[in-house]
Amino acid sequence: LNDLLYSFCTLVICLVFKKLFLKLLSRGLSRTKLETRLSSLIQKGANALLWCVIVLAVGDSLGINLSSLLALFSVLGLAFSLAIQGSLSNLASGITILTNRPFKVGDYSEASGREGTVWAVGIFYTQLQTADNKIIYLPNSLISSGQVTNYSAMPRRRLEVNIQASYDDGCQKVIDTMLKTAQS
Repeated sequence: LNDLLYSFCTLVICLVFKKLFLKLLSRGLSRTKLETRLSSLIQKGANALLWCVIVLAVGDSLGINLSSLLALFSVLGLAFSLAIQGSLSNLASGITILTNRPFKVGDYSEASGREGTVWAVGIFYTQLQTADNKIIYLPNSLISSGQVTNYSAMPRRRLEVNIQASYDDGCQKVIDTMLKTAQS
């Protein structure tokens, strides 16, 4: 009965600590300039980690041998991480993109040989809307490992246009036609 009461007290103390920690974490993350999705991911990860600690603490207070439980958690964690290795790579890259912000929604960018307007930036994929109105889902691991060109980062940019004109047309006529076309 004493062991059960001790375990119950341990559980209550751990749950109060978890709630306080998550509240402080939420308050601290709201003061930073992190993307909302990244902040939510950090909070969910901390919540899952705290639940694992609570299970281990209560198990220890009940007298359960934790070495075999820790070994089981380690093996399951390794198997799980190997199974979702590609997704974990995209997740880490998504966190990098959301932290570094090489582009934002609405920017016209080029990444991994594809270009378009950034439609959405997610944890695993970034969506680009192409000029022909298609949505391309680019894995974040491809974006973070390659070159990214953000055409909208600066307010003005140079555009080169090749114009062909007949040698029979005068230079002034070509210049006037170009200026009239540019103004319209």
